[in-house]
Amino acid sequence: MRIGYGYICDSKKGDLAIMRQRLNITLPQETIRLIDRATKRRDRSRFIDDAVRFFVKEHRRADLRAILKEGAIKRAKRDLGIAEAWFLL
Repeated sequence: MRIGYGYICDSKKGDLAIMRQRLNITLPQETIRLIDRATKRRDRSRFIDDAVRFFVKEHRRADLRAILKEGAIKRAKRDLGIAEAWFLL
């Protein structure tokens, strides 16, 4: 992937200016067709930004689920014992 750099100060959001960086990336033609079918041509940057943010957010959730599942499996015997001890209450 080739990347070129350039900074753009976008419209203001509140009192803070939104800084954007121009990137030149190379994508497969089929990926570009998919992007163009999903959005208007001039909205490619917004679409890619939303897609990357969604992807990262979902990966964080998946990682958290895996960590929680692993912990629950490790502590299952202990938790069952605690539940049985308190069951009569």
